[in-house]
Amino acid sequence: MSEDQSSADLAPIMWKWLVRLIWFGSIGFFQFAEIERYLSGNTWRPFFGLYAGLLFALVIWFMASAIRNIAQRREARHGPST
Repeated sequence: MSEDQSSADLAPIMWKWLVRLIWFGSIGFFQFAEIERYLSGNTWRPFFGLYAGLLFALVIWFMASAIRNIAQRREARHGPST
C-alpha cells in the first residue's frame, strides 16, 4: 500500500481528530484563563455560565440519546407499536 493510499484512507479519521484537538485546546485555554484569574485574586468567573450551559446541554443530549436508544431497542424487539 502506498503512502498516498494510506493517508487517503485516514482522511475521515484525521478530520475527527482535528476537531477533537481544537475542542480540547479550547477547553484547555479557558481552564488556563480561569486558573490565571483565580491565582491573581479575581473572584468573578466569566466562563462559569459557559461551562454550566455546556454541562447542562451535555446532560440533556445524553438523556435524549438514551431515551431514543431505549425506544429504538423496544421497537426492534417488539415491532412498531400502534
